[in-house]
Amino acid sequence: MLVPLTQFWYNVVPLQSLFAPLAGLPLVQAYHWKLVALIVTHTAYGIPICTLLFRAHYKKLSDEMIEAARLDGASVSTIYRRIVLPLSIPMFAVVFIYQFTQIWNDLLFALTIIQFGDASVVTQELVGLGVSQSGTNFPLRMAAALLAALPTLVVYVLFGDKFAEGVAA
Repeated sequence: MLVPLTQFWYNVVPLQSLFAPLAGLPLVQAYHWKLVALIVTHTAYGIPICTLLFRAHYKKLSDEMIEAARLDGASVSTIYRRIVLPLSIPMFAVVFIYQFTQIWNDLLFALTIIQFGDASVVTQELVGLGVSQSGTNFPLRMAAALLAALPTLVVYVLFGDKFAEGVAA
């Protein structure tokens, strides 16, 4: 039942349709709760795709290993902790890299929830950086874009081997 609902959500309901209701929430309007609203929004939007990725990974796991552990008398929590969790490390890396990249590069949710002038995210700062009445400072904008991309590059370097392993699986 979960898979058809998440596929419906991603295929039929466009992301932009969430912005009008999201901007009008009282939680979003309070200055101190904007970061919480942004975190909740990204969490709610990321859960369906992460669930699909983990479901596909768990469907590929060998039933014989789990059945053998069950015959040996292992509990459900022991089976998960000793068999399923170690085999899921590459998928955790895939989900972490995917979610980190989505959240770090987000501009639409940030523009909806956090208006300019408040504390803003990196992509919001890149929008107006280097633009003045005398022209656009492209070297400054490119340097800032490179600095903004560095955390994503670091995450890919640190978790790249597990990411490749998880994608290949």
